[in-house]
Amino acid sequence: MRIIDRFSREHDAFVVQLDGLRADVARGGDVRAAIEGMRVLAEPLLKHAANEEALLFPDLVLKLGGETGGPVGVLREEHVIIHGQVDHLSAEPTRAAFDQVFTAFDKILREHIAKEEEVVFPLSAQLLGDERLSEMNEEIPAAV
Repeated sequence: MRIIDRFSREHDAFVVQLDGLRADVARGGDVRAAIEGMRVLAEPLLKHAANEEALLFPDLVLKLGGETGGPVGVLREEHVIIHGQVDHLSAEPTRAAFDQVFTAFDKILREHIAKEEEVVFPLSAQLLGDERLSEMNEEIPAAV
């Protein structure tokens, strides 16, 4: 399996979790339940981002250049924003604060996933090839 296939499967799981959290926020449910839902999402989401940063992004930077600019730079900036939002949502925010930050988090995470699925992963397949992407997948247990 290629690392981008693993990441795509993880994206699918994140979207399912986001859908559940979005429905809870829309219903105005108990904020403690929403916070717990964020905590359940947070660990695999942050591990996923760390794996992208440790394995996929360095090879893309070598091919594309632009350690801080370009598509990899944008994704890294979004990881920082998402990480901050996860920290806030996993703490003990009020319902109003949770809803406000969650709305922004939901939007940026869905857009981030779309960028990776529609642009970065196809580009990775083209630039890095199946063999290298499969090797990266084997490196995941040691990555973070």
